[in-house]
Amino acid sequence: MRRIIPLVSIGFCGLQAASMASPPSTTTSFSEMPGAVFVDLVSPSSSAPLGPFLIDVGGVAVTVTSSYSIDGSSPFYMGWFDFSTWSLRVPNDPAIDPGSWDGYYQSINHVTAGNVVLDFDPPIRGFGMTVMQEWANGNGSEADTLSAFDAPGGTGNLIGSITTRPRPEVRFWCELDFVGILSGDGPAIHSVTIAAGPPGEIGRLYLDGIALLGAGGAPPCPADLSGSSDPNDPAYGQPDGAADSADFFYYLDQFAAGNLAVADLTGSADPNDPTYGVPDGTIDATDFFYFLDIFVAGCP
Repeated sequence: MRRIIPLVSIGFCGLQAASMASPPSTTTSFSEMPGAVFVDLVSPSSSAPLGPFLIDVGGVAVTVTSSYSIDGSSPFYMGWFDFSTWSLRVPNDPAIDPGSWDGYYQSINHVTAGNVVLDFDPPIRGFGMTVMQEWANGNGSEADTLSAFDAPGGTGNLIGSITTRPRPEVRFWCELDFVGILSGDGPAIHSVTIAAGPPGEIGRLYLDGIALLGAGGAPPCPADLSGSSDPNDPAYGQPDGAADSADFFYYLDQFAAGNLAVADLTGSADPNDPTYGVPDGTIDATDFFYFLDIFVAGCP
């Protein structure tokens, strides 16, 4: 028996009627972008343009073009990588970190080339990417930073930014990592930049795939985690477009189980803290209070 039912039922009186605007948010799991389309990228040669790509996103044809942030020239040229047969791979969950261990690769000089810029026409509501991090040659790739903007060419207002995990700590291993940005009910995403590695250094970008969420996709609702609170129900752990008691109890289950992929939501409970909404690798009270914040906000 759940002892906190009386307390929760009081809160639900207001929560189910809530219709607050959803703020921009970030995610480290593709499953938290319901309705998004994942495109597995494969580079055709050792020097190939990154796009343009024409992608059907919820019935809307979105054109994705690339350019260099230093001079704005287009497209951004990259080579290829293929680690699909590499034996030292950290197993990935396709629902969290989708990818095929191959795609576009480039060693990027930040001084001469800058960052990769992707533009979207029409603009989208969410963007994510899967990158590969490796230490195959002893000095491997460092963390990459994804930033989204409300104007083309990586200009305008910053909507959100998130950094991937760095290379694996174990020499010669590689792993996939997905990160994404949702615009919420604010301005749509017109462009993103991808910064490979630390500023001022030669960065290595292994771009395995990209995810797009458009106006035709499901509206972002970070508190929508489950259609049922019963672990034996097929809807358990499957978003259903509403934030209700099923989501609350599902989160409690994952919190108690120590499931980092679901329960690790933030590094701070203070909305003014830079780590608010950024997972920090631990599950504690800040994550619970953050979930309460997004739960109260409800779904659009």
